Amino acid sequence: KDFIENDVTDFDIIGISYYWAWHKPTTIAQTGEIISQLRTSYPDKEVMIFETAHLWTWANNDSANNIYNDIHPDYSPPSPETQKAWMVDLTQTVMDAGGSGVIYWEPAWVSSPCHTQWGQGSHAENAAFFDFENELMENGGIAWMQHNYTSATSQLPTAGELEVNISLNADSNMLVMTTMPVLPEGEKQIQLTDGNGRVLLRSEVEEEQSQKQSKIMLKLPELPAGLLVVTLFVDDRPLVSGRVILSR
Repeated sequence: KDFIENDVTDFDIIGISYYWAWHKPTTIAQTGEIISQLRTSYPDKEVMIFETAHLWTWANNDSANNIYNDIHPDYSPPSPETQKAWMVDLTQTVMDAGGSGVIYWEPAWVSSPCHTQWGQGSHAENAAFFDFENELMENGGIAWMQHNYTSATSQLPTAGELEVNISLNADSNMLVMTTMPVLPEGEKQIQLTDGNGRVLLRSEVEEEQSQKQSKIMLKLPELPAGLLVVTLFVDDRPLVSGRVILSR
């Protein structure tokens, strides 16, 4: 808010941190409400969790005291499984609230021979994605990236007076876009690009109209998991776009 009020508007994403240890008693659900409020207040900006973490153990693997030593009671005791559960629940909530994604900090912060004035090793090896033998815990937080977020929804900013919702069901590979009010007349196409801007698909689509809304459904082919940018074209002109996450 202070940035906007002081005419600092040349940014695209609002990033927030969410650690239970420092932001309690704010719950995951309340974090989703904050994201939803930010999306409503600043509809031209994306919102992301830029950093979060969860323990997989209370133990230490070196003499550097760990900075993460508190977790939500619903995700206790710490384990690889509760680490994954925290990330899955948080990510689903972020997506449902219209957020663009979640970044974990820091998955590879394992112990090492390095020293600082505070001790030898890492201050967060108990929250990494690797065990104390530096082996990836496949049942831990890393599995959050492969979770099937079947109810993924991206709430988009309005294009003029157009309200747009995009959802993706990973089980059926069905992309659904709804708009209120109805879309303008013209030939409609959906284009999908990946996070690197590579066009994966562009297809003509049919529109179902009611008195108040338009609905477009597109059966997707097999596509690589990850971020998809969905753009609707009308007569070859882009009208709206948004992001969804395809999981496998």
